[in-house]
Amino acid sequence: ETQSSSLQIFIFGKDWRSKVHTWVQQPFRKIRRHQTRVEKAKSVFPATIKSLKPSVHCMNQRFNYKLRLGRGFSLKELRAAKIDKNLARTIGIAVDPRRKESSKECLTRNAQRLTEYMNRLCLKSVSVKIVLTRDVSK
Repeated sequence: ETQSSSLQIFIFGKDWRSKVHTWVQQPFRKIRRHQTRVEKAKSVFPATIKSLKPSVHCMNQRFNYKLRLGRGFSLKELRAAKIDKNLARTIGIAVDPRRKESSKECLTRNAQRLTEYMNRLCLKSVSVKIVLTRDVSK
């Protein structure tokens, strides 16, 4: 701005105090959201809060050197990791049947990502509980 410009004059009228909105609670809400995220992550550990997504390359020549998370794993990637597509959705793996694989590196990277996730995952099935209760009763 130039030096000759006048200062801005604020004319509020008579009832301006009731229209003022403060954000005093914002930092406390941030802390509370963080605490709830941490508690939720602890409660579902070793599983993840969000579903597992594949790593894919960004679109266009400008960004295609970057990796980002995609919408879901392709059916080829699930077959490479020996996971059924119906089971994958129930254990927190995102599936996108429309996706086509363009490179073998991407397919192997995501298949490895799936196998690592399956090794970390602890599945609790109903049939195992029934077998254990029968063994205990004998």
